Amino acid sequence: MRKKKQRLHYQTKQKFAKININNKTGRFNVSFGWRSWSVTNSGTMNVYTHTGEGSNERLRTETEFSNAVAHEFGHMLALNDAYGEGDRPAADQNAETPNNYMMRSHWSSLVITGNDIEMLILT
Repeated sequence: MRKKKQRLHYQTKQKFAKININNKTGRFNVSFGWRSWSVTNSGTMNVYTHTGEGSNERLRTETEFSNAVAHEFGHMLALNDAYGEGDRPAADQNAETPNNYMMRSHWSSLVITGNDIEMLILT
């Protein structure tokens, strides 16, 4: 009798990231639906080609767009924001979270740190 190969709980047939590109103004985000992030639920990224409101609306620059996509992709890989907002304090700026760290900001030239890689491996 052939033994059935057991699939690990984190193996899925999905081999792609879900990204919705919207040709309008909006705030980039990753939506996880009714569940939280998991290896089998990396979420859906929603990105927007324009920024600003009313007469200030404009097309995002290539750098703004690609940096914001990189930042949101970090969320799809289970990395949290490193900037302060609301009740969340900003991460201390140090070798692990420099000012141009991709999860701190998505406006300057971004870097991926060794700490990012370590967190991904541990996830």
